[in-house]
Amino acid sequence: MTDSGNLRALIPLKSGRTQLVVINSDTNTVGSSEIREVWSIGYRGSSVSAQTAMMLLTENESKVLGSWSVVKSDNNYFASFAVRLDADTSPQKLIEAIGISAQVADELEQRLTQKDDY
Repeated sequence: MTDSGNLRALIPLKSGRTQLVVINSDTNTVGSSEIREVWSIGYRGSSVSAQTAMMLLTENESKVLGSWSVVKSDNNYFASFAVRLDADTSPQKLIEAIGISAQVADELEQRLTQKDDY
């Protein structure tokens, strides 16, 4: 659990690697829907190259559930893969969202950094 009440989970992957996933406790309302975000960091750096940004945007088109976003915090940029779903979704769908976020973010982390930091 984070200071802000978000749930953090270290997910073991089939590859033997692990990936940190965050389930936000706060939700957002869109129309009559209450939305919760499940996300995982795939990249952290002092900058994001145009090539990497274009790759993330291009990958977004092929993702049926979830998308990449880039956020600047302090002196770092973070690329995270987020799945947004109904806040009262079933446990099975939440587990699927956690797995998707972990797998997709870890694939990027491995491809760009060859590390297993998250």
